[in-house]
Amino acid sequence: MESLDKSNGEKKWLRHSRIGFIGSGKMAKALVHGFLGNNKISLENPLWISGRSKGSIQSFLEEFESHKIHTTLDNRELVNNTDLVFLCVKPLQAEEVLREISAIIASKVFISVVAGLTIKNITQLLSHCMVVRAMPNLPCQIGKGVIPYALNRDQDTKNGEMVGLIHYLFSLLGHPIQISEDLMAAATALVGCGPAYVCMLMIGLIEQAKAYGFPDLEAIQLMNEMVLGTLSLLMETKRSPEKLLSEVKTPRGITEAATQVMVRKGWEDILLEAIEAAKKKAETLEANFK
Repeated sequence: MESLDKSNGEKKWLRHSRIGFIGSGKMAKALVHGFLGNNKISLENPLWISGRSKGSIQSFLEEFESHKIHTTLDNRELVNNTDLVFLCVKPLQAEEVLREISAIIASKVFISVVAGLTIKNITQLLSHCMVVRAMPNLPCQIGKGVIPYALNRDQDTKNGEMVGLIHYLFSLLGHPIQISEDLMAAATALVGCGPAYVCMLMIGLIEQAKAYGFPDLEAIQLMNEMVLGTLSLLMETKRSPEKLLSEVKTPRGITEAATQVMVRKGWEDILLEAIEAAKKKAETLEANFK
């Protein structure tokens, strides 16, 4: 009964919350799609969006014509009319926005999804508000995202109830995971960039299917369903990738002929080098904010 009451309390809190997004780019769109399309709760208050121009706002609204969304070019107006604020701007714009809203952010919940912007960077300019740093990936648009997030240690111990509410908020977008902030650069490289690695693999598979003579739509469907089926098999049976690989790959068989080429060409080394390059870029962004 206690867990049921807690769940109902989280839903009530979120249902009545006023949520705003500073920035109207791809990540803000993905988050808004995720919140508006979730099947757990219905938000009672319209979302707020602020943008840098009327054109960017109009472009944003075209994807949400059936929803009521408040818009503004004034970030302070957005903060004054919301309880929970997402920062979704480019890294170079972040400091300007933080300074702009610093005097009116007290008692709000502030969630940054800006790459490289640390909690320390934020709290140096914003005080008396709860600060969360998160790195959701684009599948949160359909409630299938992975959302690594970090908090100040003080917040984690003093605001246990609010931490639970934040976790529930992110659960509307997919799978939230609270992590130590020192892992955020790695999470960015693995989770934030992860869909790009999968897409690059799929592009190669689809193009080869076309080269073999499959019509475009069939090639796409063939590879989409193959990848989806493989992931579903891994998750539903709780097999490890290594275990499934060994089952697909028989000695001296067709699959082994393919995997031997991949090993010989250093496919895994290329992937690991790419991930490391992404992690270093994320670390450089963090260093540049200091």
